[in-house]
Amino acid sequence: MIALKEKKIQGVEKGTYDLIKGEFSPTEASEIVNDLFTKKINFNEVKNFSQLIRFGSKDPVIVQRISELKLSQQNARELINEAKDNGKKLRVSSTISIEFI
Repeated sequence: MIALKEKKIQGVEKGTYDLIKGEFSPTEASEIVNDLFTKKINFNEVKNFSQLIRFGSKDPVIVQRISELKLSQQNARELINEAKDNGKKLRVSSTISIEFI
């Protein structure tokens, strides 16, 4: 992965990186997108389970984020299925920004 931008502004460092960039068949796009959503959902579920074990309650922010991710995953599936039904390819891109705070 190549850094798109790297800046140093008054002690704040930031990098922007391409995670996904390309044209894919619906099958390829489905695999890529679903894998990313599933990994992020699992990450939050493990984090929330840890919160439950340590403090006896789930983190409402994490619960909300899991819900948002699942909805986004379903919406992405529907879009990918529509492309498949219409014989279309998909352009998928995802960029990660990281900065000191």
